[in-house]
Amino acid sequence: MLGKQAWRFLTKPESLAAKLYKARYYPKTDFIDATVGNNPSYCWRSIMAAHGLVCGGIRRRIGNGESTLIGKDPWLLDLDYKIHTVLPHNIYEAGVSCLIDQDTRTWDLDILNDIFDPIDVNRIRRVLVCLGYEDSWYWYKEHNGSYSVKSAYRSVVGEIQNNTGFNRWNALWKLNVPPRWKTFLWRAISGILPTTSALASRRVDVSLACPMCLDFNEDIMHCLIECQYACRVWNVSGLDIVSVVGGSFVEWFQNAMSVLTLDNLIKFVAVLYHLWSVRNSAVWEGCMKPPKSTWNYAKASLAAWAVALPREPETAQQQHSNAMQQHSNAMQQLPSMVHGPVCYVDAAWSSLSQTTSYGAVLMDGTGIFVAATRGQLLFCENAITTEALACKVALSWVREHNVMEATMFTDCSVLQSYLSRVGSLPRSYLGIVVHECQVVMAQFISCQIRFIPRRLNTIAHTLATMVTDQDTTMFWDEIPPDVIIPHLQ
Repeated sequence: MLGKQAWRFLTKPESLAAKLYKARYYPKTDFIDATVGNNPSYCWRSIMAAHGLVCGGIRRRIGNGESTLIGKDPWLLDLDYKIHTVLPHNIYEAGVSCLIDQDTRTWDLDILNDIFDPIDVNRIRRVLVCLGYEDSWYWYKEHNGSYSVKSAYRSVVGEIQNNTGFNRWNALWKLNVPPRWKTFLWRAISGILPTTSALASRRVDVSLACPMCLDFNEDIMHCLIECQYACRVWNVSGLDIVSVVGGSFVEWFQNAMSVLTLDNLIKFVAVLYHLWSVRNSAVWEGCMKPPKSTWNYAKASLAAWAVALPREPETAQQQHSNAMQQHSNAMQQLPSMVHGPVCYVDAAWSSLSQTTSYGAVLMDGTGIFVAATRGQLLFCENAITTEALACKVALSWVREHNVMEATMFTDCSVLQSYLSRVGSLPRSYLGIVVHECQVVMAQFISCQIRFIPRRLNTIAHTLATMVTDQDTTMFWDEIPPDVIIPHLQ
């Protein structure tokens, strides 16, 4: 909540609380340069505790460029968000609006090439020019540009997770085990299970002896692997625990994921979870099940989970067959789902080459082809923004065909949800593009945005991935038939 208050001071300086604190603690500067100062109150010290976190995750979104300084403010899109070129003082503190051609409403390339190094010129050209909006701060870790406790927590927890040395989180979360087992593994790897050693390190007055064997100090490695009771459970299970080595639990489990087969790894996870359950029983109930019973409980839990999820993984051939059947069913149901022309739109975005492109196909209500287009996009902050720009271009392109009622199909569910919202303040670049899409949609008598899986959006996806050097509109007769015909059959 302190981060929320700091965010309000930054984005709503006209509020009463922001004015009061500004008059008391930073009267000659703004919140981003504020300090704790002399004799601060408890509330101000608490807000300033979140100052570094909030100010470290903000960027300046360029609108008309009048209130953003070229050299001082963080307004570029990459993580190294400031200008590298050495600038004279008068340009360093000049507004970004000086770099914009007001007639073409784009960057003035002549000025950019005269002032900046070629690398900075390319970085600046990636920034979207939005002259119809004022400059504002936005939280770059959220697509909508607004600060959230969730994203701030993720940024902090992400740093903690990286310090564990464990680098197989994706494989862990994909294990076919109950969710509570995955949460238990996350806690064990992160070192936050309440073992006696962990509690004592947090100044909790507890005995360091292991609750199960009462012989050694209890840490995660001892509790789950080295304890006498744990060793008996592993022996009863018959699992090849000897093949897994490691000095810490993080190292041990990471080696287990590399050495064991998937079936044995799942059994290992079941035993680990039930060992921790027995440990809790010893702490809170003063009793423990026999080692054989613990292994039987682990096997029973795996069997119950298998019954709850009886579906076996589909083969590649089955997945292709099911996708084709769904595509056929969708095409048959299309006339009953929509009324009027239909437009399929998709975008392609590459974070490595920084290239973006779009593709769109327009059909009438009966599924008969009308027109198609593809081209390149100049702006590429992220994949979601690229999808929004593609949708904006497609909407304008559909309107040029004098279509007043249309249904747009996109394979980006996040974009579809954003376009369904109204009244939100566009703070980020994505928010501006979404707002401009809604403005174009308002020009239709009826315009709906619907989600469609990518496997059913094959034509638009194919056009979007055909990246060319020409930023031109291509109609159907200009596209190679051998690429399109298979998608129409």
